[in-house]
Amino acid sequence: MQADSRLFFHDGGLSNNSFVLRRARFIAEGTLDKIYEFQLVPEYAGSSVTVLDANLAMTLSPARN
Repeated sequence: MQADSRLFFHDGGLSNNSFVLRRARFIAEGTLDKIYEFQLVPEYAGSSVTVLDANLAMTLSPARN
């Protein structure tokens, strides 16, 4: 996550102060029914959302020891 904060002292009020979330990546990954594995990496930057990476893996047969 990348954030930016601007705090002005002695400006007579809070109108010029700001906090901006420049960029954030929330990675979601997991397993479904022990067969499918997924990963999704979206990036939230400014007013847009971009998918940086998306993966889906499937296990066709169980591992044998």
